[in-house]
Amino acid sequence: MASGIYQILNTVTGERYVGSTANTNKRWMDHKRMLRNQKHHCTHLQSAWLKYGESAFEFSMLEECDPSVLIEKEQSYFPPEKTIGALKSNGFYNQSPLADRPIFEGWNPSDEVRQKLSEENRKRWRDPEYRRRMTEKAREQWKVHMDEMRAGGIAYKHRLVIDSGQLPLFADDDE
Repeated sequence: MASGIYQILNTVTGERYVGSTANTNKRWMDHKRMLRNQKHHCTHLQSAWLKYGESAFEFSMLEECDPSVLIEKEQSYFPPEKTIGALKSNGFYNQSPLADRPIFEGWNPSDEVRQKLSEENRKRWRDPEYRRRMTEKAREQWKVHMDEMRAGGIAYKHRLVIDSGQLPLFADDDE
């Protein structure tokens, strides 16, 4: 269980995802699980995984380091400009130029950028095919959520209480 900085390298394109972890084996397994299930938080990496296949990717340690300096060390692998454009132009799949922040945290776009994003979003939603895909995706996410609930969540507990013939005011009542 080494801690350090790792990369997921696309051996076809040379692009990479860089991250830090206190447990490299667990983190690599987490990445593979999310990528295989098409649920990875990094959409660029997920798209490449689907396009090139699992065999096109290698996981490797760039540097072992103490957990107390993980963020600082990870940041040193990113371009100094700290912009999303710099990440892309330098072959990174990462979506945030800051190692300690998820995508867009602390981002404060100008009014012009906000207007442009708003217009692009409206244009996307006018497309019937886009609306169909988004509806389908939302339905699938809802189905997964409900399946998880039935497998041990609140809805399942509530059904057990009703099926048992006990009808307490709340499903968690032990009386």
